[in-house]
Amino acid sequence: MTRPGKLHVGERARFGAYDTQAWGSGGICGDATGKVDTECTQAQLEKAAKTGNATVTVTIRKDGTASEIREQ
Repeated sequence: MTRPGKLHVGERARFGAYDTQAWGSGGICGDATGKVDTECTQAQLEKAAKTGNATVTVTIRKDGTASEIREQ
């Protein structure tokens, strides 16, 4: 991510860090067939979050920040 910020995942707020990676397989970004994960930009992640069209898995570090956001 280019800047840290709050991400809402379902009912929970999570925080991204500068080194949080986001991977998409068609809903956030990338190949619409979902065959290849593509690294997404923060803008793509924010746009997908607003539409709610992607289901993601978020990996959380011990400090509570997200290390990875991966579209399912």
